[in-house]
Amino acid sequence: MYTIKFTRYIDVPTSVAWHIISDLEQYADYAPNLSWAKVIEGDGEGLVRHCADTRGGEWTESCVLWDECRQYAIQVDTSDYPYPFSFMQGTWGVEPVGNGSQVTMQFDFQFRLNIPLVTWVMYRTTMQPAFTRIGEKLLDNWESAMLEQSKSVAVA
Repeated sequence: MYTIKFTRYIDVPTSVAWHIISDLEQYADYAPNLSWAKVIEGDGEGLVRHCADTRGGEWTESCVLWDECRQYAIQVDTSDYPYPFSFMQGTWGVEPVGNGSQVTMQFDFQFRLNIPLVTWVMYRTTMQPAFTRIGEKLLDNWESAMLEQSKSVAVA
């Protein structure tokens, strides 16, 4: 199993941070690798969402954890996933730190191919750089939206 984790402090209240990161249909507006995301069933834990990437691949995923105002986890149905994983789950969270929020994203995945040296090379040369680029851009986009929303709340 491989894990990539991102953490960023953002100077906004946790209510603002949670509002942005927990809008599962708007996720694609912030994620540079997605074209769209559509909730097709449910709310919170048990929710089912259909997504498409910028290369035309599509898949379905389900919310397996929903801790309101704190964290949620989405597990991908890898049977139709256009990437070489047998397991893929993302966990997103927010917690108060000082006057702001610490936002976290963690991706846990297992390659379909189970040859340790080959999967390690794939991870180091392909997946880790791609996840890092996408994760940092997503956090940049979220941070901009959070700061903008926080200004709007402060003015109102």
